[in-house]
Amino acid sequence: MGWVQWGLLALAGSSLIDLWLLLEFASGNGIAWVAVSQTLLCGYGFFRLRRLEVNTLFFVTAETQKGQVIVKELWEEVLLILGALFLLVPGFFNSFIGLVLLHRKSRLALAEIIDQSR
Repeated sequence: MGWVQWGLLALAGSSLIDLWLLLEFASGNGIAWVAVSQTLLCGYGFFRLRRLEVNTLFFVTAETQKGQVIVKELWEEVLLILGALFLLVPGFFNSFIGLVLLHRKSRLALAEIIDQSR
């Protein structure tokens, strides 16, 4: 399984954790805070995603299946897209992962790790 598939699998898995966190936090007076924060973060994720070329995910997946080497800049783009996707899915854990992936220094470090492992 490639890096893109692992990223999407992590998105699905973290959604289950987030569902539990949201239910626990929103059960009291925190429902308004949850609604506002998740709406703002989802809007920011949508804003970042619409400026990106999402087809890069499909290209990188196809090229890695062929055994082609992917340049580090494409891995950075994939991590940026995954970060925006993590923000679109409601939840504190997803939002944290999304913001980490959208942060330039952490994205460059992860892209470097992925590039070296190939």
